[in-house]
Amino acid sequence: MGRREGVHPPEAGYVRAMPDLHIIPDGDRWNAKQVNGDVVSTHDTQAEAEAAAKAYARANGGGEVFTHRDEGEFSRIRKGDAV
Repeated sequence: MGRREGVHPPEAGYVRAMPDLHIIPDGDRWNAKQVNGDVVSTHDTQAEAEAAAKAYARANGGGEVFTHRDEGEFSRIRKGDAV
């Protein structure tokens, strides 16, 4: 059986996808969440959550951090930063 186009086995030289994280309000706190919905961390301020998400992205090969407005879970993106 041959290798399928676009499928990359976890072998030497394989590069993982870079994480994209969203800074989302959750009540009076802020979550840094992965695209799949997993919460990476929770913080008291938006700035703390943004800094933690950028550090997480850097430690995992880079990615993008999208900071949402304080309008609830499905709020609009306020800004995005590539890390």
